[in-house]
Amino acid sequence: MKKKQYDPNALKYAYDAVQNGMSVYKAAKNYGIPESTLRDRTLGLVSVDGRCSNYLFDEGTEKKMVDHIAHMASIGYGYSRIDVIYLATDLAVFMGKRKPQEDSLSNKWYYSFMKRWPNLTISKQQKLSMQRARCASKETLSNYYKELGTIMTKNNLHEQPHKIFNMDESALQTEHSPGKIVHDIVVKPQSVTSPRSSNVTIIGAGNAIGNAVPPYYVFPGVKFDRALLLDGTPPGSDVQCSKSGWSNSDIFKTYLEKHFLKYISHDISGTPLLILFDGHRSHVSLTLQDWAESKNTSFSYFHHTVATFYSH
Repeated sequence: MKKKQYDPNALKYAYDAVQNGMSVYKAAKNYGIPESTLRDRTLGLVSVDGRCSNYLFDEGTEKKMVDHIAHMASIGYGYSRIDVIYLATDLAVFMGKRKPQEDSLSNKWYYSFMKRWPNLTISKQQKLSMQRARCASKETLSNYYKELGTIMTKNNLHEQPHKIFNMDESALQTEHSPGKIVHDIVVKPQSVTSPRSSNVTIIGAGNAIGNAVPPYYVFPGVKFDRALLLDGTPPGSDVQCSKSGWSNSDIFKTYLEKHFLKYISHDISGTPLLILFDGHRSHVSLTLQDWAESKNTSFSYFHHTVATFYSH
């Protein structure tokens, strides 16, 4: 049987009428809406716009994700399919909708999400000639500083450099490739190396007047001896472990909450704090944005082209 067609605006009017005391039967008849369709909305089984209630996130949360993805793409950090799934999985764990040990969300969730938000699309990045790439880099750089200037003006930060921090993380390989040495022809030179390559990440931060936050180390492993790993490090340093030795969104948030804030002077009721860092996946999450809002802190992500200009 063919479904009865109705005006979406009429559905909204009928829904509002029920909320104001009219019966579902009468509102459906007055506005030409199938009674079952209107009743599903009033019972909360389906949202007014037709969204099923058994989706992982509610409409407001997904809208926040969509806005975040669009904003990051506009400043040069377009998200891949895997990045979007990572972002949503991280948010689901934070909201208690998934357990940390569960697998990431599936491609089925991703394609359903994209279908619900037709303003989002995925396309292959264009190849640029060297000359066009230079122009694009300059445009990206200009857009970045324009956005940064807006943030600084809005938060009255131009005369408060102690409130502006640059934050970055660097990965160090504990394995090395031995260099050539001069030796006796009958001797075979040897070098002691690790049985396999491993990675240690260092997270650092400093403000615009030169004050530095003690380094934060991320070692590979699960269980660790804190005192042993911190032996010989600068005073105030701290350490955390991950299976790979790489940082992730949970570790980065722990760093901000337990380490970074401990070494800076920040009154959440006063002038906001501005943190500048790149758009590395471990730095970017909606849970981090929520944390920033609660701590009166603003984040500004810079693109790799900005970092390239810095290095020159």
